[in-house]
Amino acid sequence: MSALLRAARIDGILARCSITDTCPKMMHFDSANELWAARGSLVTTDPLGQRDVPIPDNVRIYQWASTQHNQSGFTGYETLDELEAKREADICVYYHNNAIPRENRRALVVALQEWVTTGR
Repeated sequence: MSALLRAARIDGILARCSITDTCPKMMHFDSANELWAARGSLVTTDPLGQRDVPIPDNVRIYQWASTQHNQSGFTGYETLDELEAKREADICVYYHNNAIPRENRRALVVALQEWVTTGR
């Protein structure tokens, strides 16, 4: 660890690249489940969860509202009978949320390309 980092008493995954101005552009995604389970707040608050922390200029954070953590194999194209069979087999107690963020993620890959190449 560099003397500069030790002296600053600040560390993190972007600490070294911040010194050399070589940090990559990053996108962070959370589903509604990450916020519900309280893990998502670790991304934007201090370790005690009492204050918001500044988001670096090279980071963009997205939250997929009303979505589950993953789709657990759910394609969005299952029939109601197939969903009911899974429910009765205790594979899924509740019906899956069919709000699948796959297309949103793909759109943000395009947005990331524009951000990297044009700065917008």
